[in-house]
Amino acid sequence: MFSLFRMENYRFVRTRTVHVITAILIAVTILGVVISAMTMKDSAELNICQMFTEDIAPVLNMVFWGIIIAIYIYGEYKNGFIKSIGGQIPKKGMLCASKMYIMAAYTLCMYAVEFVIVALTSLIYASKYKVVFGFQPKYLIIWLAIFALYMGISGLFILICTSGRSSAIGIGVAMIVGFGMTSLVYNLINWLLVKIGITSFNISMYMPDTIMQNMSLQTPTDGIVRAFVVGGVFTIATICVSMILQNKRDI
Repeated sequence: MFSLFRMENYRFVRTRTVHVITAILIAVTILGVVISAMTMKDSAELNICQMFTEDIAPVLNMVFWGIIIAIYIYGEYKNGFIKSIGGQIPKKGMLCASKMYIMAAYTLCMYAVEFVIVALTSLIYASKYKVVFGFQPKYLIIWLAIFALYMGISGLFILICTSGRSSAIGIGVAMIVGFGMTSLVYNLINWLLVKIGITSFNISMYMPDTIMQNMSLQTPTDGIVRAFVVGGVFTIATICVSMILQNKRDI
């Protein structure tokens, strides 16, 4: 298993798409700080932790995560890697678990990179403003909750890409999630629920992309707990289903 994870590390860091997406994310992060600084008043205070939270919370980031997962998994089938390694692994489902490990590691790395970028850009570009670190213990909890949501959505992408074996499907779903078009689906489901007499349930409150959009320092405790629970349930459920499908499939 550890050999598989090391092999995934080797492939992932040498995937060109990962390099391109990472460069885009860094550029977007810098641009976000610059735009925020340009719209601030001279006496305003720039909070680094708040800026970082605003940088990782937008569900639009899931477009990039979805593209990475879709192209990375499709590349396994295209270059024959999945056939050459699949027969050497007793439990083929571990191939899906290794993808979740890779995305968890990548997300944590991007957390670190983007935090440094936000801090440096704030100190350099916005030096005429009062720049503060602004850390509060709740920020750490918020960041962990957002991480759980990242993993839940990543698990969904892994399931879709593993089932479909097509990068187009994975990228398409990532676009739908990232650009907020899932709200149309949620509204339709809520409308159908009202029609059958269920009026007190709102499905969007229990979907990771919607929860992520509302994560901030002002998020109440029940909202944070919901983020952890929903992120954890989506992560476990999607990866378990992916592993079951992969185990039953002929590679």
